[in-house]
Amino acid sequence: MNQFRVIACGFHKPLKTLAAGALALALGLFAGASNVRAQVTYNLTNTAATAFLSDPNIWSPVGGPGTNLDTFTIAQSTTKTLRLTNNYLNNGAFTIGAAAAGQTLNLTLDFGTNTFVGFNLNGSSSSGFVFGQAGTSIVYISCGSMYNTNAGAPTGNARMTLGRSAGAPASIFFTNGTFIGGITVMANNATATPSQLVVSGPGSSWSNANGMSIGNVTLANNCSLAISNSASMTVMSTFQLGFQISSSFHSVIVDSSGQLFTRNQTALIGSGSGSSNNPVTV
Repeated sequence: MNQFRVIACGFHKPLKTLAAGALALALGLFAGASNVRAQVTYNLTNTAATAFLSDPNIWSPVGGPGTNLDTFTIAQSTTKTLRLTNNYLNNGAFTIGAAAAGQTLNLTLDFGTNTFVGFNLNGSSSSGFVFGQAGTSIVYISCGSMYNTNAGAPTGNARMTLGRSAGAPASIFFTNGTFIGGITVMANNATATPSQLVVSGPGSSWSNANGMSIGNVTLANNCSLAISNSASMTVMSTFQLGFQISSSFHSVIVDSSGQLFTRNQTALIGSGSGSSNNPVTV
């Protein structure tokens, strides 16, 4: 049977204000963006251990961001650090993973205090960021602010997807900064597991203007969420854990002054038919 020990369920007004205001700001960044040219898909070709994301020469074709219609792909099996020296705002959606199945990408996104945006114009529930397109993705993120948005209202439902493809789990370690997006989805394929999200450190916050889904498809198992060391997460709609059929052995832990806030919705813990062993521990 499912274990349900404690879940922090409530509403935190300062975080609500932050999420709504910051999302509005993120959408406002695109008000003057020009979409007059055709969409271009850029692929990261740089093989150095460290590169600057805004360097036009690391992309094929050369150039990098032009409009929020463009898409960006990182498909490498390596250990790599990408840095920013300025805000990175006028971008389309990012897809990140190893070069092939059975391989691993170990990626550090060290953005300092800069703002980084993934913008998807493809409509409802489209992903602004995908981590776990192929192979295994292990990603460390440090930033000023990170936005995941789409053409919707400030409470839009752009997805942050961790583990999208078969055999492509993703582990995200968010250790500094503010993330604001629509929906966080973990394991959007039954074999994109074990995927995990760790939000840790004073001042680190992860806000979902919509929901949070851990184990998003039938038979997706063994995913985890950890909020620790004074970090916080806000979920403005339904928090879901083990809610799909036979979705088991997921876990959530909130410790060391971590905080998890949900608003207005009943959390779905182990509600899927045949699901089991989905503990939440505070």
